[in-house]
Amino acid sequence: MALLTLTTDYGYKDYDVAALKGQLLQRNKDIRLIDISHGIDTNDLIGAAYTSRQGSANFPSPSYHLTVVKQHEGKNRLLAMDYEGKVYMFPDNGIISLMFPETDLAIYEVGRFEDHSLFDLVNKVIVEQEAGRKLEDWCKQSHGFKQSIFGQPAIQDNIMRAMVFFVDSKNNAVLNIHRDKFEDFIGENAFEITFLRYNATRIHERYDGEGAQGRHVCRFNDAGYLEISIYGGNAAGLLGLQYGTTVVIERKSS
Repeated sequence: MALLTLTTDYGYKDYDVAALKGQLLQRNKDIRLIDISHGIDTNDLIGAAYTSRQGSANFPSPSYHLTVVKQHEGKNRLLAMDYEGKVYMFPDNGIISLMFPETDLAIYEVGRFEDHSLFDLVNKVIVEQEAGRKLEDWCKQSHGFKQSIFGQPAIQDNIMRAMVFFVDSKNNAVLNIHRDKFEDFIGENAFEITFLRYNATRIHERYDGEGAQGRHVCRFNDAGYLEISIYGGNAAGLLGLQYGTTVVIERKSS
């Protein structure tokens, strides 16, 4: 049975998610549908890319992963790529380069939405893959797909400027700095992280039980990104953190 995850901006209030699943199952009853999230903001491509990639990373290969956010922005077509045995499907709106910014992407056009429904195109990918035909066997490679840039922290001398790019469901503020880049920049030096009128001088291994309840902590989340949290509280709301908030990391001289 083919495993297909779903990440969309359809929301939870209306019947749109149920309709999506029903239409997919009408075409192929041998699909196992698993939700990653349907609570993505329509304009939040970066958040959608982060949620979809980190969620899909936990699934086995082979598997299929559909991300539908701002479906009709761009060239109004469905694209697909194979990455480590997992097939990712997405509109041509720049999301895939946000999901895999470090990857040399081989992207294929599955079909256009004015000619085929999303449901038919997704089912076509699954049927062909399950029959042993790879994307390159029946799809045309796309070299003109839309690309977006995931902003990287700016470094000047002993200062790194990062930003909040995602606020998760627990209201943790996630920064656009990965553990590897942070450790390369800091080395063995002391540091100070400043955000608005708050600061921190250490990285916690976890946020529960390492300090007084209600105190903010900085930690690396399961995806390896630096985040600002409050044990038992709403970090983003209480600290005034939102998408785009600048966070300054100062490397102290030895």
